[in-house]
Amino acid sequence: MLILLVVNSVRLINTSHESIMEQYINETNQLLSFSLQPGLISHDIALINDVLSLLEKKPNLIYASVYDYRGHLLARHGEEERALASKDIKQDVTFKDSLDDNVFDIKHEINLHGQRLGSLHAGYSIAQIKEYSEKTSRQNTTLAVIGLLLSILVSGFLGVVLTRNLRILDDGAHALERGQLDHRITLDSNDEINDVAQSFNKLAIHLQKTQTSLQNERAALEKEAARLETLLNGVNAVLLDVNPGTNDFTYVSGGAHELLGFPVEKWLEAGFWIKHIHPDEHDWVTKTIMQHDQQPGDYTLDYRMLNTQGEYIWVRSIHSIDFDVYGNKQSRGIMLDIT
Repeated sequence: MLILLVVNSVRLINTSHESIMEQYINETNQLLSFSLQPGLISHDIALINDVLSLLEKKPNLIYASVYDYRGHLLARHGEEERALASKDIKQDVTFKDSLDDNVFDIKHEINLHGQRLGSLHAGYSIAQIKEYSEKTSRQNTTLAVIGLLLSILVSGFLGVVLTRNLRILDDGAHALERGQLDHRITLDSNDEINDVAQSFNKLAIHLQKTQTSLQNERAALEKEAARLETLLNGVNAVLLDVNPGTNDFTYVSGGAHELLGFPVEKWLEAGFWIKHIHPDEHDWVTKTIMQHDQQPGDYTLDYRMLNTQGEYIWVRSIHSIDFDVYGNKQSRGIMLDIT
């Protein structure tokens, strides 16, 4: 009975650790993905690296890689080999999937208003949890063996007491299984059963502290994400991502609807920009864009665009041309109403 109880307790302990680890990883990735949205929208590599720098104090993080919506690597953190190859690493769905290499690999898609901005690939070490679980298993197994031998020697004298204490241990195991981490097992004895009870209590304290730490980290990330979201919403402009070959928009921020009255989906249609620029300015604007798109740099254009009211308003379009690590041309910018 004691051995079965200890084995069940070890299983419950491992399951509890696995569940907390999976929850911690998923929540951390979700909050990190939310914090990375402003950097991906503006293609601000420095801002993305600033977000990743928050991970330096997390010793269980092996690597983290951030890719844009085209699958191009923008920033990485941690082990270089795994970070660079993160796109090819098989993703783990459950804790058991990560037991082969002791790294829980996970990919999280980053979206905003239904538009894909990029993805976050990260790997978390499970070595510490495995070590703690194995150590707990060994300790409890040893205690179980000692308890079994002693129970055989003094079964007649301690039969009633052992039965009572085992019921208390079983109640404690079920309390942990239900997530009652504030539950403590109290026994009026100084035998091996009490040692097992104290191990349970130490484990419950450890899990309770871990849960509190995870909750505090989550609150800090949520606070930082809220601050970044406030900064983004405070930008009274339209953030743009343009296809240099066609001059079609591949991404616009929510402010696009307020600028011309057209929904975001309309802005992303092929030929939208060409169709809504003033005819008198079409030639010189397109010619100027072609000249500036040949090399990296910034440029500004003032011209008129047609809104949903049938009126032309003056806009200022500020563009930045650069190339990613693969040599692909990128065009991003901001459009302001200067009427």
